[in-house]
Amino acid sequence: MDVKETLSKTKVGRRFVGFMRALNSGDPAMLQAQLQYIADQALEAHSPQIWGAQLQYIHAITGGLKAIQVVASDEYQVVVLMQAHKDNRLHLIEMIVEEEYPHKVVQFIQRVAGE
Repeated sequence: MDVKETLSKTKVGRRFVGFMRALNSGDPAMLQAQLQYIADQALEAHSPQIWGAQLQYIHAITGGLKAIQVVASDEYQVVVLMQAHKDNRLHLIEMIVEEEYPHKVVQFIQRVAGE
């Protein structure tokens, strides 16, 4: 099963694909639209402005990310190995979403693999 097929089968995977499409675009309006899918508990830790700035920063340093492999996945949590367009460095992205529709993002962690 390929990465897209794996991601399309879970609630978190579908949210992940939308998030990454916006992040890869680098378009502030697309990124802003994704902020409506951040869970209240996540917004208590970081404001929407911080979320938006962090997503813009990830795009700026990577030039966008391509999914290479789903490392771990269940219905509401996924870890995906991704490769940066700018320098081919590998990144791990972990996303957890709420169980209730519309499956808002509770956690989104990006880190360079191996660091």
